[in-house]
Amino acid sequence: MRRQAARLAALVIVLAGVAVVVSRLNLTAIAAAGRTASWTWIAGAALVNLASVVVDAVRWSAILSSIRRVSIVSAVEALLLGSLGNALLPLKLGEGARAWVLAEREGLPFGAVLSTVLLDRAVDASGLAILVVITSLIAPLPLAARRFRTFALAALASVVLLVILAKRWRAERVRARLRSHVTAARVLDGLAMLGHQHRLAGVLTVAGLAWCLRAAVVWCAMRAFHLGLPLVAAATVLITVNLGIAAIAVPANIGVFEVSVAAGLALWRVSGEIALGVGIVLHAAELVPTIALALVARAASRVWSRSQAIPPPDISPLNR
Repeated sequence: MRRQAARLAALVIVLAGVAVVVSRLNLTAIAAAGRTASWTWIAGAALVNLASVVVDAVRWSAILSSIRRVSIVSAVEALLLGSLGNALLPLKLGEGARAWVLAEREGLPFGAVLSTVLLDRAVDASGLAILVVITSLIAPLPLAARRFRTFALAALASVVLLVILAKRWRAERVRARLRSHVTAARVLDGLAMLGHQHRLAGVLTVAGLAWCLRAAVVWCAMRAFHLGLPLVAAATVLITVNLGIAAIAVPANIGVFEVSVAAGLALWRVSGEIALGVGIVLHAAELVPTIALALVARAASRVWSRSQAIPPPDISPLNR
């Protein structure tokens, strides 16, 4: 009960802060900017965002291949349902949901799948770290992002160290000791990708592609409001948003997302009204199609499960 009360209090505080920010803006100007937004670019942002989900599924499938080859369709469904969970729950608890969905669908140990989710998040964070380092060299970033650059470099060094240590984890003597503990053995199976440097390099490349697509989503949203900013501005906004939602975790990132977008665009001297409009449209373009497809995927999965549970009709000669 205390945890729920704390989460509710955090959400109320965030919403109150957003209300204060919005009250200081010209709501008429925000509405006017929204009416002039291009629906073509908004649709483009939504489509590119869905493409990034597929790329995320490809990356996760590559990590899962250390356990067993999994179809992209299963990975996409689990990712969509995980996104739905993240929209409803704070602290990225939807990541556990996507591990459970895939484990149930593919008949895999939950512990092993969950460890691949954690590794996938670490790889994705490495992509963000690289984006921060590169963007900070050529574009303005808020002070928090510049401070994060040092942490990003340290995180990348930690990943390299983990890859080196992974070979020792895969040594037969270590594996033999862990095999006596089922849970530890399953977790180790999920981290087996760390022992394959050439495959891990491909996974990191896919992670970089995913971040490029996310930057393209932001750029499409900016173009929808007729902002002729360069792609590096989209990278700036993307970094600001991810640092913002990481610092303050609320369901669906309500309010935090929009304010973070406005903060990122303020670095490029975009007015608060237009910047907030971009944030609202961008959040909707990312959230609405993803949730809709997640609900459709879940409904289709239930229908498929029920159809598989129905026994085939008996057409033997005695019953004709």
